[in-house]
Amino acid sequence: MNEIEVEHKCNRFEVNCSYMERVFYDLFHPQKPLILPRDRGWHPFTNVYELSSEVVIEVELAGVNHKEVQISFQDKYLVIRGQRRERMRGGSVLYHQLEVEYGVFERIIYVPFEIDEKGIQGCYEDGFLTIRLSKVCSQNSPGSTTTL
Repeated sequence: MNEIEVEHKCNRFEVNCSYMERVFYDLFHPQKPLILPRDRGWHPFTNVYELSSEVVIEVELAGVNHKEVQISFQDKYLVIRGQRRERMRGGSVLYHQLEVEYGVFERIIYVPFEIDEKGIQGCYEDGFLTIRLSKVCSQNSPGSTTTL
């Protein structure tokens, strides 16, 4: 068993930088206009990258039941929705730090390629949802939904 060394010093500058990065992300992310209320819940961290024949989307969804996730694709937009339910704790709870967001979430990702909508694949493993979208040259059906 490997022991993990815990650093007990708090670097206030790093904490503030992390907070500011999150604020700027929320304010200026192109998929989340400021005029919309924040009723779509929290936004899981997402990686989007392109390979020669596909686009891959990785979404960090630790603690989310795969049955609570819905994936849909229409008009060049991939929409990932779901819910992370709060764990029930017995008795009175006094939090000292509370960073994990619960409730509904949604990510809307613009995909600027023609996609084979029948070939959308989703895999949920170790807290990560990986979605693979095969690129094609021709237009397919107007929309589709994928379940895990």
